[in-house]
Amino acid sequence: MLDAVFWSIFGNAYIPIALLFLLLDIALCITVVFLERKNPPVAMAWVLAFIVFPIIGIIIYMFFGRHLYGARIFSKKTEADIMYKNIAREQLERWNEYHGETLDAEGFEKTAALLLNADDAIFTDNNKITVFTDGEEKFAALFDAIRSAKHHIHIEYFIIRNDDLGRKMVALLAEKAAEGVEVRAIFDAAGTFRIHKKKFFGAICRAGGDVRIFFPLKIPFLNTRLHFRNHRKILVV
Repeated sequence: MLDAVFWSIFGNAYIPIALLFLLLDIALCITVVFLERKNPPVAMAWVLAFIVFPIIGIIIYMFFGRHLYGARIFSKKTEADIMYKNIAREQLERWNEYHGETLDAEGFEKTAALLLNADDAIFTDNNKITVFTDGEEKFAALFDAIRSAKHHIHIEYFIIRNDDLGRKMVALLAEKAAEGVEVRAIFDAAGTFRIHKKKFFGAICRAGGDVRIFFPLKIPFLNTRLHFRNHRKILVV
């Protein structure tokens, strides 16, 4: 119905606009057929939607369809998954050796075996975990860890804001980069949406650090979907 109204209003008076949507419709049909070539029913469903609802179909695909950058993201994830599966398979094959000699998993053997079998949760040992229930304590420990870095700082965070906490983190990372410590940082594009990235992270880059933005928002408000975002909060020093 909405498409019929659109064509009745714009079909004659705005032929260039109509042609633009037609070309976009054709391009999306070709793109979807290529991206979903391993799933023909899905490809046919989207192509049918583009043909029957040429305007509404495009809008729906922008919000709910597979993102045009999704294949690239998932291809990298697939490579990592294969690597972890290979490690998990090797650990399963050597379970008796790990269980008997290497791992200190007394009292948790069955849980460890379950996680390894069910979810490819690979073993690591010589770990120490500190649980923080207070944000101030957590960031105090985070900043102390950054200050203690001698060789490298690798940080991956979803959100950083232009506030006291964010500016303190940037200043500290820039300071360590100036000292010769390798500083590599990656922040999510949606989590840094409200800041001027070149200006905000400029001090780190000028000091020799490397700052990257994960999954830049090429079309703001259309590709901010949460299941493509990087929600990790990791610091390695």
